[in-house]
Amino acid sequence: MNRRHHHIRDTQAGSRALLSGLLGLAIALVGTGCTGSTPRSLARYDDLIWLPMSLEAQADSGDPEAQHAMGLRCEQSLAEGEAAAWYRRAAEQGHPGAQNNLGLLYFTGRGVERDHARALELYESAARQNDPSGLANLGIMHLFGHEVTQDRDRALQLLEEAAVLGNHRAQYLTAVLLLERDPGGQPGLRTIGWLEEAAKNGIESARRRLALLRNRASETPAQLIDDGALACVDAD
Repeated sequence: MNRRHHHIRDTQAGSRALLSGLLGLAIALVGTGCTGSTPRSLARYDDLIWLPMSLEAQADSGDPEAQHAMGLRCEQSLAEGEAAAWYRRAAEQGHPGAQNNLGLLYFTGRGVERDHARALELYESAARQNDPSGLANLGIMHLFGHEVTQDRDRALQLLEEAAVLGNHRAQYLTAVLLLERDPGGQPGLRTIGWLEEAAKNGIESARRRLALLRNRASETPAQLIDDGALACVDAD
């Protein structure tokens, strides 16, 4: 059985607002490059024509939002060591998006030495600030027992908290975990609700899962999960 494992990246510069283990590891890189086009995560800096300094100068001056944006920019251009340095500066000032993204670099060993324990600490810091991506990645750590005791109940709780806060991939993963608990393999209203929400928010796997559930009502949750239900990508 071939499963994929994804962690979640926070790609919005001011966002406060999801796996190497059982599922393997496949990360979709999203960010802004050190060169090239400007993504939506940096749009607010480009729109502020009165900004007296460039983004890098603003970051150098100590602005954690700009530091996080610089981390995103460098990560897109695969300057991951530089990205880690910018994320670290913002994370030390308590920026939850930077904490999450730096945690992801430590989890994967890109730009820094791989350190799952450090990744866990950073995810926890972001989650304490109700950062949706941090909550979701912390849930994934509990789901697969990375540096913590494996606890599917705790994983579901964290993922659903992230789902409530609007993380689209957490909405999908919450539904997948709930499928395991639905009696007789028949999805309950809570499960269907999260699948519909994720599908509405553009998660193609959720749309396909809904179709499978409607067309193969007798299929068990285990079969559905084996069919790829846990595949997801990085945060919006």
